[in-house]
Amino acid sequence: DGDPTNDDTDMDGIPNYLDTDDDGDGIPTANESPDPNGDADPTDAQDSDMNGTPDYLDPDDDGDGVPTLYENPDPNGDGNPDDGQDTDGDEIPDYLDTDDDGDGLLAENENTSSRGPFEPAPPPAGASPRPNC
Repeated sequence: DGDPTNDDTDMDGIPNYLDTDDDGDGIPTANESPDPNGDADPTDAQDSDMNGTPDYLDPDDDGDGVPTLYENPDPNGDGNPDDGQDTDGDEIPDYLDTDDDGDGLLAENENTSSRGPFEPAPPPAGASPRPNC
């Protein structure tokens, strides 16, 4: 509707303009380059998978079919994704790596099961589905 006061990308009840993690992927919006040149125009925001949705609003930053939240983007929970899990050791964190395990096969082609496309396991009983909440 064009009213930014009611935009809530992750549907957590907090409008994006007040939400520290607009897309609910476990990486604070400020750490997803929402305005890299600081001109207050988000049209140049980082879009790692080039799907037209900037990372700060995209629940799957690398477009591999695995939600960023489930790719361990911030193992120590400090809000900084610099320690993001890097399964194959190629210095690209899994949440930005389309071949997480370095086997030459895209993760989107490997993340299937008998139930169909990747379905993340629910968090353990009593755990928050979103880190740091």
